[in-house]
Amino acid sequence: MCVVWSRRGSSRSALDAAGKTADASLGAAQPETSTINTAGEPDSTMSTFATSVSCMDGRVQVPIRKWVTERFGPAYIDTITQPGMDGVLAGRLGGDAGPKLARDMTALSVNAHGSALVVVSGHHDCAGNPVSRQKHVDDIRESVKTVKSWEEIAGTRVIGLWVNENWEVEQVT
Repeated sequence: MCVVWSRRGSSRSALDAAGKTADASLGAAQPETSTINTAGEPDSTMSTFATSVSCMDGRVQVPIRKWVTERFGPAYIDTITQPGMDGVLAGRLGGDAGPKLARDMTALSVNAHGSALVVVSGHHDCAGNPVSRQKHVDDIRESVKTVKSWEEIAGTRVIGLWVNENWEVEQVT
């Protein structure tokens, strides 16, 4: 049975008897996934949408999507990208325009699609923010603080991820 999560509550509705959800971006049916809350228990309040605020580098999109989907179960992930996004949101790159654009796009995702999770990430071998792993982790932590401060998405869960040299995702906040 397919389960759809609503940000407004824990109501669920069955979409099919095969236990699969349609994933328009991949054009194929995907197995149903469960969500996990901060206590490591199934989370029945996850929205149909999550939001990824990440670098434009295409190598990070699939690992982030897979990690978020496996752990939180959204059917769709809105993807907001800029080169070196963790450095942009940490205030080191992009001047004022970069963070404002990311903020506006994230607010649209949360408020129009009901995204209940925002994921901010950085990655190995980033051309837009070519710094050490530790500096990326610092930038990700600062970026999470920045995103959590945005009034337009108050109350939305925000986490930080690092995509390592093996293209594996590590949660850092």
